Amino acid sequence: MRKRRTVAWLLAVTVGLMLVPAMDAMASKKSEKKQNAAIAKVAKATAKVTKKVATLSTGVTNQGAAIVTLTTTIGGVDNRLKTIEAGIPQVLQGLTDLKAGLELVGSKLAEAGAGLKKLGDAYQAIEYGRAGIFAGDADLTIAAGGTVTSADIPDDGNAITTGEDAVVVAGAGATTESLNLRAAIRSNESDGDDVAETAGQAGGYIFVVNNDTGVRVPCTGAPSPPGIFGTTPGDSIVTPSGTVTNLPLKNIPGGVLRTDTSMPDATSTSLLPAACSFTATPGATYEVHYSVNFVDIPTTTTPGPTE
Repeated sequence: MRKRRTVAWLLAVTVGLMLVPAMDAMASKKSEKKQNAAIAKVAKATAKVTKKVATLSTGVTNQGAAIVTLTTTIGGVDNRLKTIEAGIPQVLQGLTDLKAGLELVGSKLAEAGAGLKKLGDAYQAIEYGRAGIFAGDADLTIAAGGTVTSADIPDDGNAITTGEDAVVVAGAGATTESLNLRAAIRSNESDGDDVAETAGQAGGYIFVVNNDTGVRVPCTGAPSPPGIFGTTPGDSIVTPSGTVTNLPLKNIPGGVLRTDTSMPDATSTSLLPAACSFTATPGATYEVHYSVNFVDIPTTTTPGPTE
């Protein structure tokens, strides 16, 4: 019995000894497998880390390039800012010059505006001289050329001259006829809108010629040269240097509008010292020549645009 137990024990020991290497081999393989798995995990993790490192390296490289670009840009901006800063005084000087120029332009525009207003006022402030011959006898017929109109009368005392050759016919039983030379000023000026004011001045002359004979017929009482009647001095005329009475002119009152076609008439200012009376042949035709100077003598050296 004891012998059997011993044999069994030995057999177990032997089997155990035989199993130890196998078990060790199995354990070793299991351990190797675990190690391989761990190594694989480590390799995988390492690959990920490597990839991340590569990505990070690329990002760092890109960031480096961006930093270089940014640095270059900043350098360019800095240079531009320095250029702009250097140009600021010139810009300020230019703006100052521009301001001065605009102020000068504004001043000139204001002057031009004032000048245009004066021009506009002067354009509207116009006046025309109107002269005509008027028969002093009912049987004397003025056949043609009885009235004449001047251009706009200057406002500085310079004269505008106008004249006409009229044709008159003596009456069938006439032995003496008479004519008068009268004038008016049709005005739109501030000093010509009232009869109490003086619109301007006028002076002229008249002579008569017999058309049938060609012989001049003198106005009775006319001074030398014979037969010619003209305006004589005497009216008190206000000038910039004072009132004078030595000019062969008559003061023409205002109150006649520039659109008044009724003037002059038989009541208008006569430019002659007396009517021109002449000996007439009944039914004869006469040519009457008359000429008139119209002036608007200013009362000051600086007349306004509406005077």
